[in-house]
Amino acid sequence: MKKKTKSLLTAALLLAACTSAPKLNPQAELSSPDGKLKMTFSIDAEGSPYYELECDGTSVVLPSKLGFEMRGTVKAEELTYDGKRPGKVDARPPYSLHDGFTVKGIETDSFDETWEPVWGEEAQIRN
Repeated sequence: MKKKTKSLLTAALLLAACTSAPKLNPQAELSSPDGKLKMTFSIDAEGSPYYELECDGTSVVLPSKLGFEMRGTVKAEELTYDGKRPGKVDARPPYSLHDGFTVKGIETDSFDETWEPVWGEEAQIRN
């Protein structure tokens, strides 16, 4: 009985995790020369950039958000203490660098070159 309950609970949690994940349309894909690695960049409806990585068709990094939040100032307007940990209130609100993005264009390029190092064990190195 306990195994059945655990199985049902696990299935419910997995279903909830799958349905809460953002729906992303791939915007750009980058693959390694041998095709084993594939990185996909996407933007969700709010303009938040995401990336994910696959190795041989297996997800290594699930869709993960990219971005930064820049703090308004180094100095705090007000210092706070809630009895557990100190905090601060910034003089200016943080500046978001993790949403509101759009894709203006995608360009791809590739090259195959060989160069000669000044010193080392190899006479030529393929880049």
